Amino acid sequence: MDNPYATLGVPPTANATQIRSAYRTLVKRYHPDMIGDPARRETAQEKLIEINLAYEKVLRAAQSGGGEVIPDAKRVAASLYERGQHDAALRILARADERDAEWFGLHGRILLALKQPAAAHESFRAAIRLDQGNHAYRQGALDAAVAVRKESTTPADRFKDWVKRVLGRNK
Repeated sequence: MDNPYATLGVPPTANATQIRSAYRTLVKRYHPDMIGDPARRETAQEKLIEINLAYEKVLRAAQSGGGEVIPDAKRVAASLYERGQHDAALRILARADERDAEWFGLHGRILLALKQPAAAHESFRAAIRLDQGNHAYRQGALDAAVAVRKESTTPADRFKDWVKRVLGRNK
């Protein structure tokens, strides 16, 4: 079993419901009790064992949010992010084989989209440490810092700050 996702016929972004549905369909098709020919029955039994192993592996990965490393996880996660599927993008990105500056930058963008600016800021800072010349990471860190600041102040505090600026008073 090289790729459990291919065995079940589901994408790596599949959720538990999709995985169970694909599993049930395959079990019905390959269950040995449904096959009369003894030679085909033995082949079906082997296929069913492969399906069961793949199901356990893929379902465990889907439920834990982790699992096997996906070689092109950054590309898949970026595609999901662009389509607005931020939760799925984050799950796939977590299974990338390497955490480089690109990974941390994408992680920061996804976290900002999920309204988690403090965590996004940390990811952008990690990306900057790995690639100091990348202005997109610096802009992302700035955007996240501004979002954290906005999140930590109440509307009343922002109004008071505005009044102080307009009236030029320090009270």
